[in-house]
Amino acid sequence: MAVGLGYILVEIAFIQRFVLFLGHPTYALTVVIFLADAVERRGKACFRGRWLPRTELAWMPLLLVIVALMPTYLFCLGHCQPG
Repeated sequence: MAVGLGYILVEIAFIQRFVLFLGHPTYALTVVIFLADAVERRGKACFRGRWLPRTELAWMPLLLVIVALMPTYLFCLGHCQPG
């Protein structure tokens, strides 16, 4: 239950940020749900062994995603502050 609640809270936070960035709640909801679904499917594929045959190295794709998305988040969404 805690994992599901955490997932929803993260989605809500991203939706709020994307509303400021995209300017419309419907666009933000669509983008966040699409991206969450895409990331979830890729994660499932990694852990099934299709992309990552050795599961002890599962931290590497996660680190790659974090390193790739952090500059985008900081520079694009970080400047959209309310007020």
